[in-house]
Amino acid sequence: MATDFLTKFETDSLPGGDIIQCKASGAIVQNDVVLLVTAAGADEIIPTVKASDANDSTVVFGVAMTDAASGALVQVKRKWGLAKVKITCSTVAIVVGDKLASDNGGGAKEAAAATSQATVFATALQASVVQNDEILVALE
Repeated sequence: MATDFLTKFETDSLPGGDIIQCKASGAIVQNDVVLLVTAAGADEIIPTVKASDANDSTVVFGVAMTDAASGALVQVKRKWGLAKVKITCSTVAIVVGDKLASDNGGGAKEAAAATSQATVFATALQASVVQNDEILVALE
C-alpha cells in the first residue's frame, strides 16, 4: 500500500525554489512532475507545461504546486527547493540520495543515468519501495 510520508505538507508549503506561473496542457495535479511543452511565445510570458508522460525526460520543468484543468494557470516550483513527488515507476527501490528523473506516470523514478544532468531533476530525501509512495525531494 502506498504511503504519503509527508501528510502535513504539500509542495506549495515546502521552502525554497523558484515559483513560475505556467499554463496547463491537460489536467495537472498538485505534486505532479511537469514537463515543458512550449516556452513562452512572442509577447507572452507564460510557458506551457504538462504532467510527465516520459521516462528520463530532458524537459522536466519542475513540480506542480496546485491542481489545474487544461488551459488553466498552474504554479510550478523549480530549482533549489523542497518538493513532494509521487514515485510512479513499477519497480521501486529508492534510497535516500538517489537521483530522480521523470516517469511516464506523472511522477518520478530513479534516474537511468544518475550522472546525467540532462535528466536528473531532484535528489530523494526519503526512501521508497512501494509504487505511488509520496516522498520529499530536493529539486536540483
